[in-house]
This record gives sequence, structure tokens and C-alpha cells, in this order.
Amino acid sequence: MLVFDREGWNASFLKAISDAGWRFITYRKGNYQSLPVETFKSTETQIGKRHYKHAPIDIENEPYNLYETETKEDGSTPKRKLMGEIHFREIRVLSDDREHQTAIVTNLSAAEAVTEAVAATLFARWGNQENVFKYMIAEYGLDDLFEYNRDPSRREDDRSGEEEIPADIEHPNPIYLKLTRKISKALGKRNKILAKYGLEIETEVGSAFLLKFLLVPVRSDTSHQSIGILGLEDLGFQRSEPAVNSQYRRPVDRKVNI
Repeated sequence: MLVFDREGWNASFLKAISDAGWRFITYRKGNYQSLPVETFKSTETQIGKRHYKHAPIDIENEPYNLYETETKEDGSTPKRKLMGEIHFREIRVLSDDREHQTAIVTNLSAAEAVTEAVAATLFARWGNQENVFKYMIAEYGLDDLFEYNRDPSRREDDRSGEEEIPADIEHPNPIYLKLTRKISKALGKRNKILAKYGLEIETEVGSAFLLKFLLVPVRSDTSHQSIGILGLEDLGFQRSEPAVNSQYRRPVDRKVNI
């Protein structure tokens, strides 16, 4: 059985491995319509080690479109051609705040695995797989550059055969990436609040100001709620500082074993 995250999602690929006799569990990727919250039963359900306020919904046959990419001779952007559809079992898990639904797709039948077991298997993937990658990276140099021929059997204290990474090799600037992630997270929070309170905030502070800051106060039905201030400009200024304004940085005193 194959258990993988949404980066492996592709309806044609799922059909191919299913036709080859493999069982799989993965997340559904892309935009899909949420089920009405009212259709989830308010029954406490345990999935793995976590308890949920609502029981998941198990759909026996959910259709998914199959596409074929047409290659153009002129080099223009290829177009996808709808070739039909395939049906798989889909499980929806509702978050306790009733705002998010997780869609899980599998070709396991209900007789082969109950709803909670399928969801628990996928939710446990991170700990079972990603931790192995972390261990392999730390102990065996899984992500070392292949060109430097690192021998994973060498002891960490074996310093023979060391070679400096050439000075012209660039790698991602960790400070730049950290600030970029903070900006992305801040924008996400701002957009969620603007979607809910945007018209009211715009009336109070003006649309131009909203492009730079996430501000309140805003009024809710029951109270005057304070969300706080998050200056996106400040993060932008930090990222533009000379010390971090490059997406890439030359390595300093970094060595690898060859």
C-alpha cells in the first residue's frame, strides 16, 4: 500500500497504480467543493490519538476528472483535454471549528479498512515518513550534493578527503526565506480577516491603508473585538536590508566529505 501527501496527487497516476493492483491513501489536491457542515454528525470520533467533535463522512464513489496533456509543436502552453473520469472512495474530516474539511482519497474498500483507520493512516504519515527523512539527512547526508560524492559509510569524525564547496556555489539565504515565510503567513492572516471584516475596516481607515497594514478595531455582533496590528511593511523592510536582500548567499566555511 502507498501512503503519500497531496504532492503525489494526479488522477491519471492514481488510476495507473490502482490498475496495477496497488492500494493507496492520499489527500485530494486542488479546489473542491466543501460539503454542507450540517451533513456531518455531531458524534465524537477518535482518529488515531485525536478526538474530533464530528464523525467523518465516507463517500463510496466520488468522481475525478481524467485529463490528457496535448503537446503543441509550436512550443506554446499545452492544453489539457478531458478524457473521462474515474471513481474512488473519498473521506471528509471536519475540523472542530467547522471551518476546514480535509479530503482523503483511497481505493481501499470499506471492507478492507474502516473510515477512521484510513484517516488515521494518512494523518500518521508525517511522523512515520518525514521523521525518517530527517534522520537520513542528519545521519547519512541524504540531501548532500551528488557531485561531491559523499560516502555515507564514512564516520562523522573522519576528516580525510574534505573539500571546500566552491565559492561560486549559491544556496538559499535562510534569513531571506524565514522573512518570506513570515510575510506569507501575515498576508494569509490579513486576507482572512479582510474577507470577514473588510468592508467595515475599509470604511474606518481607508483602502490604501489596508494594503500595508492589518488593523482594527472592528465590530462584531456581540463585542468590540481587537485583532491587533501587524505591520507587513516592517517585514518587507527587514527583508530588504543589505545583509539579507539576496535570495541566495555564498556558503561560509562549509565543508562536505567526499
